[in-house]
Amino acid sequence: MTMNRRKFNKLILSTSALTLIPKHIYAAPYNRPINWAGTSFLVPSSRIGVVMPIIKKAFEVPSEIMQGATFFNASLYKSMENKPIIKNLVLDGFNKDAKLALTLGFASEFDFGGFDDLKKGKYFYLIRSFAHSILYNPEERLVVSSVPVRAKISGKGDIALRKEGWKSKVMKESFYNDERPEITILEQFRIMSSKISLTNKWRGKAPRVTSVTFSNKNKKLFNDNFKLKFEDFIEFLGQSCTAAFSYKLNLPIIPYSVTESAAATISVFNDTEKMFQEVETALPNTEISIRLHHKGWMFKEKPLTPPMQQVTLFIGLKIEIFDVGFDQKLFSQTFTARNRGVEDMEGTTRSDAGAVCTLTEGLIERAFKSIVDDQYRKKMAKGDILIKGSAISERYKLNISKKIPNHLNKINQQSKDVMDVLKNL
Repeated sequence: MTMNRRKFNKLILSTSALTLIPKHIYAAPYNRPINWAGTSFLVPSSRIGVVMPIIKKAFEVPSEIMQGATFFNASLYKSMENKPIIKNLVLDGFNKDAKLALTLGFASEFDFGGFDDLKKGKYFYLIRSFAHSILYNPEERLVVSSVPVRAKISGKGDIALRKEGWKSKVMKESFYNDERPEITILEQFRIMSSKISLTNKWRGKAPRVTSVTFSNKNKKLFNDNFKLKFEDFIEFLGQSCTAAFSYKLNLPIIPYSVTESAAATISVFNDTEKMFQEVETALPNTEISIRLHHKGWMFKEKPLTPPMQQVTLFIGLKIEIFDVGFDQKLFSQTFTARNRGVEDMEGTTRSDAGAVCTLTEGLIERAFKSIVDDQYRKKMAKGDILIKGSAISERYKLNISKKIPNHLNKINQQSKDVMDVLKNL
């Protein structure tokens, strides 16, 4: 039997570790009570209104069913009371035997501006929010497990009826509503929390998005028409990549931060005292590094019957995954996407930032799906085409180079290497 260098090094290091590392540091199943810490923000309390103004205003709406509580905290409490989300979760949060606590921590929001269609008297909006379901040890101040919880918020309304503060109202409805509860943040929190590892420490190798870069020559694309700052776009990419990894691979992941901080600030809201309590918690060391490079975008316009035109958006990106402990590149591939639609020639029915970010988000998600799903990988190599209407379509592609012999087979092996490393998480 032959053994490559990486597998040999892995065997030597892993067998040596068994003799050097005490067994008590390994993650062990946790069967004791878990205290519910409520909702929180993953930034210092003084920064919440600056970083997440829409969420903050929606969060402050009082509950009509639970005296003294916010709408979202009350909705979460009632939902978990009627249908427990995790075994042994103590909703009052004061069990003395509990060593771990659970919180839903909001990390960021992105308002893509949307647009007004004056002819139809409608306004359109597109907002994204990212949070994490975090299991942590308050006494040791240590994050034990974390999974992202995202919300894709879009829709339209009557311009004549639009009032000040409408965005916070939209955000409140995305927290929870009775009409479509299955797409709310509360339900996403319930679904994603099932992927948390109920252990005393982080189980397996800890993955994290450690690097997000953008093409230097294309930074000129961040102009007045693109209503999102470069720094915000980079954070959006990091948050989207983090969410896509966990949603498609069904695994916990360390929360994203631009600076790759070694700790996370959890600002937990106390309904009784009506104030935030900040807890600085250590994050595990990164063992699987995920790196994303965005190559930029291009809009191509083709005149149709006036006043309409066909608009095609092209984007490209590269994803790399490293095993940090072995200094080994496991995966490195490029992906492209195209969106084609129709709009008026003045471009008033388009949000450039919204279009770019939505297509990028879809491409990142499909890129991770191609790693875990062999059949989808083959489909994406040929081009995954989605027809959304008579004149609207999207195409997602895993780039296969004719210059690289057996390129698809090599991609298959890279995907297998990633899953082999992650299977023990």
